[in-house]
Amino acid sequence: MAGKNAHEMLAKVRHKLRLDRIPPFARKLIVGIVGGVFLVAGLAMIFLPGPAFVFIPLGLLVLATEFKWAERWADKAQRALHKGKEKWRARKRRRAASKA
Repeated sequence: MAGKNAHEMLAKVRHKLRLDRIPPFARKLIVGIVGGVFLVAGLAMIFLPGPAFVFIPLGLLVLATEFKWAERWADKAQRALHKGKEKWRARKRRRAASKA
């Protein structure tokens, strides 16, 4: 279910950016460069000041519009994010219950 929604989202992004109208080779080249720049910048921001947690997923999502490997990594990152969010909510519920 989540894979289908992510795939539909990527198709919408591709359409909104008008990447559908560009020949496949040029599209892959453009997406590879732009997504690669975001990804490398995000990785650099792990060690340098900056919002790495924004740039790394953004780079993966841009790359995922054209590359299957990036789509798999973006899917893994999305699942990890949801898992972390659920753990955070469970922790908040436990803390609220212990205070009551």
